[in-house]
Amino acid sequence: MIRLLSIVIMITISSTAFSRDIYGYIKDGKGTPVPNADVRIMQKHRSIFIGQTVTDSIGMFRVGNVPEDTITINVSSVGFELKEVELYNYSCPLHIILLEKVHALDEVTVTANSTVLYKNKVSFFPSKKEKKISNGGYNLLYNMPISVLSVNPLLKSITTNMGDGVEVFINGIPASSVEVQNIRTEDVKKVEYLEQPSDPRFNNARYALNIVVARYDRGGYTKIDGQQRFVTPSGNYSVYTHYELGKMAYDLLGGFEYDKQSHFGERSNTVYNFPNLTMDKSDYKMGKTKTKQGYATFRAKYVSDSMTIANSVGVQINRTPYRNLSGNTSIMLEDREVPDEFTFESHRDERYYSFEWNGDYFLRLKNNFDLTSELTASYMKTSQDYDYSALGQSILNDIEEDAWNFKVNATLRKRLKAVSFGLNLISSYNGNTIHYLGTTPSNVKVTDWYVMPRLVFNLSTGKFRVNGNVGVSYEEATYNGLREVYFFPKSFISGGWNFDTKNALSFSFEYSMFGNSLGMKSPNMVMTDNETAIKGNPELKNFHFISPSVSYKFVPNKQATINVFSRWQYFRRPSVFVWEPMAYDNDRTIIVRSYTNAGYLSNLRFGISGTLRLFDNNFFVKGTLTQNYFKQGGQTEVNSWPVSLSAQVNYYIKDFSISAFWEKSSKNVSIFETRKWPQNYFLALSYGNGNFIATFTCRNVLNNSWRTSESLYHSIPVNYNILNLGNEYHRSFVLSLSYSFSYGKKTNMKDRINKSGIPNTAIVE
Repeated sequence: MIRLLSIVIMITISSTAFSRDIYGYIKDGKGTPVPNADVRIMQKHRSIFIGQTVTDSIGMFRVGNVPEDTITINVSSVGFELKEVELYNYSCPLHIILLEKVHALDEVTVTANSTVLYKNKVSFFPSKKEKKISNGGYNLLYNMPISVLSVNPLLKSITTNMGDGVEVFINGIPASSVEVQNIRTEDVKKVEYLEQPSDPRFNNARYALNIVVARYDRGGYTKIDGQQRFVTPSGNYSVYTHYELGKMAYDLLGGFEYDKQSHFGERSNTVYNFPNLTMDKSDYKMGKTKTKQGYATFRAKYVSDSMTIANSVGVQINRTPYRNLSGNTSIMLEDREVPDEFTFESHRDERYYSFEWNGDYFLRLKNNFDLTSELTASYMKTSQDYDYSALGQSILNDIEEDAWNFKVNATLRKRLKAVSFGLNLISSYNGNTIHYLGTTPSNVKVTDWYVMPRLVFNLSTGKFRVNGNVGVSYEEATYNGLREVYFFPKSFISGGWNFDTKNALSFSFEYSMFGNSLGMKSPNMVMTDNETAIKGNPELKNFHFISPSVSYKFVPNKQATINVFSRWQYFRRPSVFVWEPMAYDNDRTIIVRSYTNAGYLSNLRFGISGTLRLFDNNFFVKGTLTQNYFKQGGQTEVNSWPVSLSAQVNYYIKDFSISAFWEKSSKNVSIFETRKWPQNYFLALSYGNGNFIATFTCRNVLNNSWRTSESLYHSIPVNYNILNLGNEYHRSFVLSLSYSFSYGKKTNMKDRINKSGIPNTAIVE
């Protein structure tokens, strides 16, 4: 450990010795500053990459730790000729003039919404008005808007138009939903959307959203944030403090969340048709539940142009003091004329405590090598008490679990002029010890070791680019001494063309194998009521997955953008539900739900999304139309053509904004079931002056129903229909208040810490 620390110190000293900061200004031939120009600095004689930055609004740039040697500065900007300047014995500030291009551009410039599309990166520059009225990062992304993404500020979700998840970063550091929510929007400079980014800081993310925010030389800011929902009460409250001193940065986050539901439950009907057993079971259950969560995280970070060292520790305390249900059950057997009917009650108390340490490291090495690594260690203690009573009998399921996780994700990458390639290694070790107490007692010890080496590469030449990674995964899982070993491939290729100033095309192809959660493979059985039980299947196999996609971007004029997209997904022999009768207590038969590998699922998704800005960019409308085709075979047969449609309108006037969102009822077919959701809409009024921001949202004001979704499953042995009840789509009113203040000298803030994570549970469900 001492030797490793010495090496890190030596690298730091060697990277900063005989060096200085250089700065200057980039202007055009008329003397006008050129903002957002890319500035890249190389050490001439050694061909070593020194640093890279982007000019600010007045065309200024600054790069630290530049050796006092002959250097080459490469400057590029949309619409200008590439500029290369060789310097020695220079003095600052530097003044560099760019010449306008006289022929066709290799990149696409989109002036609507202050947007720049360059190869695999789209940069969005929020206006002062959009930042002033946005309470946190999700509201800012929603208010801009971003044409290639779907952002829901209430659910705190960000996806592509094709439904792919987007990893969020703040200045190149992974960010959680809590971090994004606590961004001080006044400090946001730009938002970058990247597809398969070559920058090693993004650690091979497929789709990344990088929020670039200001930095402080010394000082920082504090933000107090609160959100309260009425009618169906819930609340989120947090305090965030960020402070910087030189190259060190410190972050402290503390928060509390709660959620209460008084109309929680389901109505269900299930028909079982087995050769020796036919049963029609109907359930109605309704109750109330409450969850509480407290969290705190501290991080210290060192940042220079050649090195980033960040370490954070966090704790979470989660509690569900009650999850109480009561209702009635009706069971009709084929040999009876009158159904058995009875009432029941169930009570659940859950709590878990978790601790996480996370380290993010980035080193810029010699000879154009980069090393990026992320290390994580976490521990969770879980306790659940559950009892179900009916017909004078009780079922007890008390569970205690200890779970831990260690993970490393490291990439060593070599950078050349148009190509970068490297080796990525992902490895994790998970352990779970579970004690099931009560009616079906058992002890389960699960360990899971996973390792995946991958080759990663990026190629960019003029209008064409291609990126990807290819590797193989090894997984070794042990359940109470029973060992299973899996090998499966992983591959993802993406690329694109920029045809001209108005048209761009991107594509991707993925082939891999999917694994199963620890809970799905846990061998124990848990009773859910007097007639049914659930259990895992240790013999589950990994299954094949194929997914090609294509996306086309069209910019007809300065006010409009259009995105046409399509994606196909295919799952072969996935892990699906299976039911079977089983003798229990020697005097009756129960039905056990488990898992098996069978059938297939195919999903073709295509659609169009567009934005239109009017009235000097004070009004915009965004719409997305998507068509899906689901085909499922095996134990259940599905052919479905659901349509999705959403629309958003924003209007800005001085320090206020009015926003409306509507999404029609939707339908999705997953591996396990078909699910339907009702329509969703809200109207929001916001006021903001930069430091103080208030937003009042009216959601689903005409909906008095407690229905959240409907789950459907149809097969030869089992058919069920479940109407899920809760407060997600019931009418509600949300008040969000935020106040932040900064102090010290600001230059360009780096990032924020997140609420700590937790290891994966292996409890069967």
